[in-house]
Amino acid sequence: MPGGSFEGRFQPVSGARTLSVDETGQRRAPSHPTVSVIMPVYNLESVLPYAVESVLNQTMPDFELVIVDDASTDETSRIAEYYRVLDSRVRVLRNDTNSRQGPIEWEPRNNGLQVARGEFIAYLDGDNAWHPQMLGCLTEALASRAQAQLGYCRSRNFHSPSDVDSVIAADSREAVARGHDWVVFAQQRLNPAELGRSQYVDTNEMVHRASVFGRLGSLWNTVHPRREWVSQHQGKRRPYRRHNDLDLVERIIHAYGVGAVHQVPTVLVDFYYPSSPRRPKAALDFLGSVPQTEMVAS
Repeated sequence: MPGGSFEGRFQPVSGARTLSVDETGQRRAPSHPTVSVIMPVYNLESVLPYAVESVLNQTMPDFELVIVDDASTDETSRIAEYYRVLDSRVRVLRNDTNSRQGPIEWEPRNNGLQVARGEFIAYLDGDNAWHPQMLGCLTEALASRAQAQLGYCRSRNFHSPSDVDSVIAADSREAVARGHDWVVFAQQRLNPAELGRSQYVDTNEMVHRASVFGRLGSLWNTVHPRREWVSQHQGKRRPYRRHNDLDLVERIIHAYGVGAVHQVPTVLVDFYYPSSPRRPKAALDFLGSVPQTEMVAS
């Protein structure tokens, strides 16, 4: 998988706990981790290992990864179980019904948030990936700024090589770097009036304090209240999105002020659009050791 190298540029969050290991050499899961990473997944057997391993390879190791399997029908559940057994920092929840297919839709990230134990919350979709310094960089940015409630970084966006030129032409932002199948757009100074129009803060790019939900009064909304308006401006890039990540950012700004959202001008996320060709990870190679039993929430 393509990736950027930022070795040595960031240090883990100040005061981050060092994890102990058991007699087998496995890291013991902290009871109160610095970060809870919430990862909703649905039928992602071919690419899920990329996402999970990008979390497990973080330079800041004091986290828990809560995988929310949204009623997958492929091998996603067994892959999640493999990583749960491999690393005690991984927890797995499974929904009996897909969050978008029942009579009432809901946000599966809320399933993970209900059991999260971290001081900070981060989110990674099961088909994207982080660079190794993602958690260390953003938690340090928040820990060193008392006013900041949410930090976000930049993404490298992967598309089909034949689509990159048209993606750049259709976007109002300046393309500041590109490869044959990816592009990085300029990150403008945050302007709340432009959120949803020329600016966007994506789920995979953010880390926020868990305590914000106390001020907000609730967890994630299922959809942005102005979803159709946002889709009109973001449709070329996000025609299928509910835009509730943007809604969360706007709610935090409304509750705390725009100064509560801090930009980190560094590319720390690889975001893969559906057209991006990805070589499936050889996920099925290790599934022979994973029993086909009903998953138990952990």
